[in-house]
Amino acid sequence: EPSENEDVSRMLTRVCEALTDAEQDLNQLDAEYKNGDCGRNLAHAARLLLSALPSWPLDTPRNFCICLAGLLRSVEGALSALFSIFFLKAGNMLSEQAQWNKGIAGAFLHALEEVQSVGQFAEGMRTFADALGPALRAAWDGWEAMAEAALQGARATAFMHKAVGRAAFTSPQDRTGVPDTGAMAVAFVFEVLAAPPAGRFQQIHDDSALAD
Repeated sequence: EPSENEDVSRMLTRVCEALTDAEQDLNQLDAEYKNGDCGRNLAHAARLLLSALPSWPLDTPRNFCICLAGLLRSVEGALSALFSIFFLKAGNMLSEQAQWNKGIAGAFLHALEEVQSVGQFAEGMRTFADALGPALRAAWDGWEAMAEAALQGARATAFMHKAVGRAAFTSPQDRTGVPDTGAMAVAFVFEVLAAPPAGRFQQIHDDSALAD
């Protein structure tokens, strides 16, 4: 059942528009050692979400997460599939009375742990979890802290030797200096949420900052 929440709608619209704008940049980064379609898949998901917002339960985190999980199941790519599981797990952990506040971060952390169990990976293995985990653990400190934690985690993937998925089939030498696309996409989303005027992908994907 649809429910309105203007703040949530505004934030989601910003994120969707930013991901659509960053499509080519994310594809280019993804092509460094994967198949170069991460930006396309995320932009497709963003366009679908923008179209769905007026009819979705934006005021109920549980129902919103379950709806988003269903939407992501229709989008290509491993990252979309993993996030579909993530949002379904999170939604099922939340009560109908849950509100959009810092108190729901725990459910998202537990959901991430379950996704890692299903996918047989952990933080430190060049995945989106290297950005999402630190961001969620910083939730009580606000959006800016979450964005900074996500960005540090994403940049650190450029120097991780362990990897899963397509990245595991390339040598660590070939991957060194190139951050994981999924992790950078997560960091970008939190950057947009924390500071929308600065939410441009190239501003966080700065090669000179990778060694910071």
